Amino acid sequence: MNSLKSIVLATLLVLLMNVPASAQSESLKALVADKFTVWQEGTGSPFELLADSIQWRVEGEGPQSGTFNKEQFLEELVIPFNAKLATPLMPIEFELFQDGNTVIVLFSAEAELKSGGSYINRYVWIMHFVDEKIVKVNAFLNLPAFERVMDL
Repeated sequence: MNSLKSIVLATLLVLLMNVPASAQSESLKALVADKFTVWQEGTGSPFELLADSIQWRVEGEGPQSGTFNKEQFLEELVIPFNAKLATPLMPIEFELFQDGNTVIVLFSAEAELKSGGSYINRYVWIMHFVDEKIVKVNAFLNLPAFERVMDL
């Protein structure tokens, strides 16, 4: 009986090792889709997937561009930006792509501003994962629109 268990376990290991990497990590796309869906519903956020060691890069040139660790990203960008909003920033629509351990999300998001008017922007986040945690992001957005809100 023990030899049968050994054969079954060995067979399972061989089968798992032969699964293409894209199939093994396809769950990352579903994981991000789930987080964006709960963000749309107001009950969660993709930021829950951030690793403590994340490097978040805001691409472009301007006061809010650059590379940030998790604490800097939250304290210098997310918290001050959210303080300017009358309603939470919510994704309107999103589309996901995956290649191995990288998930790319293209999305539009909007919020009402405390000063009146609204903020609408389009984003592309290229997210690199290790163990289902985001360790690196390259974020593209209409940076001048974001900076106008930050300057309010």
